[in-house]
Amino acid sequence: MRLADTPGNLINVSRTGALVSVEEELRTGASLPLMLQLTDRPVALTARVVRTEPAPGLLALGSLRRHFAIALAFAKPSSEAQAVLGKVCGSPRRTSGLRLGFCRVSWLRYCPRCESRSVSKAGRYRYTCKTCQHLFVGIRIGPVRVAF
Repeated sequence: MRLADTPGNLINVSRTGALVSVEEELRTGASLPLMLQLTDRPVALTARVVRTEPAPGLLALGSLRRHFAIALAFAKPSSEAQAVLGKVCGSPRRTSGLRLGFCRVSWLRYCPRCESRSVSKAGRYRYTCKTCQHLFVGIRIGPVRVAF
């Protein structure tokens, strides 16, 4: 795995992003080129830094090195990259509900943009997607949730 000019270790990968470990701290929000070796051919992607946290140091050549865990979101992966990620990650999870234009109607709380269930409440009727950082409005009408 190579993030910009920095080599690193791939911790995990999904269809929408990855968690990597590198020796350099990166600024949240930065867009960087990412090269992943998931199959016999490398995959080139553009990734946005979602989160940077210090990770436990690794012993290398007798010295303790500082590492950072970097959460990345893929920015508009090409169809070729999506195919490779689909092959590696398996088929997409089925979501409940219905998409109506820019709205999402369901029994559960989903992000209307990326359909992630990783959502936190930001205020009254306001939510933030932890996956794509999308801010959205959500209301509940009886058992049904509407997000837009």
